[in-house]
Amino acid sequence: MKKTTVLCSALTLCVCSTVAAADLVPATFEDLGLAPESHWCGDVDDEDYMMGTFRSGSFEFNNLYWAEYNSWAFFAYANYTGNVYKSLEDQFLTAPGGGYNSDTYGVMFVSSWMGSTQITLPDYEAEGAEVSGMWITNSAWVADAIANGDGMSGPFEAGDTMTLTVTGYDADENATSIETLLADYTSSNQEEWYAVNSWHWLDLTPLGKVTRMEFGITSTKTNDYGVTTPTYLCIDDLGAEHIGTGVGQTMAEIAPTDFRVSVTGECATVSGRMAEFSVRAVSLDGCVGPEVNAVGGTAVVTLPGRGVTLLNITTPYGNVTLKAIR
Repeated sequence: MKKTTVLCSALTLCVCSTVAAADLVPATFEDLGLAPESHWCGDVDDEDYMMGTFRSGSFEFNNLYWAEYNSWAFFAYANYTGNVYKSLEDQFLTAPGGGYNSDTYGVMFVSSWMGSTQITLPDYEAEGAEVSGMWITNSAWVADAIANGDGMSGPFEAGDTMTLTVTGYDADENATSIETLLADYTSSNQEEWYAVNSWHWLDLTPLGKVTRMEFGITSTKTNDYGVTTPTYLCIDDLGAEHIGTGVGQTMAEIAPTDFRVSVTGECATVSGRMAEFSVRAVSLDGCVGPEVNAVGGTAVVTLPGRGVTLLNITTPYGNVTLKAIR
């Protein structure tokens, strides 16, 4: 088995990506029929249930529910609107409060003690499919643990990180991995410390065509038994297509949500809901990059360095500023 590792930069606010398989149906979790302000983490009514799966769109998610201990692992889904963690009852809340532009979202609990956390593509076992990406954010519990500590370890301090690893397997079981930071406190400038507490896009296209994906979460907060930071992550719109073209829409005013951004290496790709706009990258120390005009609603700018960069976007309808994190 061949294994490749791709190091990805930290996430940004938005996205520009496409899906290769035209008939790949995104996992929105809205097709699972969940009652409002609730969650599903396994078949709690079946005392013999232990391992199972659920499906949304073209994707199948594994799940473990251990009734004897009222515990679960791998994947669940929920639609809560709160974002304040007070007790374990709040373990299914997202840091932003709710899903990405929808009610229902997926919740991942990576537990190496229980087994592999994985998503499969049952309809693409023969050749695999390229998955565009997914929206991700930390859970409310993780956000609280990073900011305040969690009883097992203190709050994040200088040098602390939390990392998500996604490994994709093709039809021949060749593996390719990407990594991205869910929290990064390594900069000498505390203003650049961050945790992913809003919905961010994770580009999965570097994995190529996959038949399944496996997930791991690591943190610098550990003890003799492993990671002490809760290894949770919330996801939405897995395999979603490129942002809408805006055809038939009239722009009365501009807003940050009219743009999506993805970062690969030293470059940020900005995609807009309109064709005409320009972008300048501005570092926190005031270094201003050249103006880049969009072509076909997309502009690619070079980021001046690691950490936070401001993207000043100018359009005929007004101006907005987004942050890119590399």
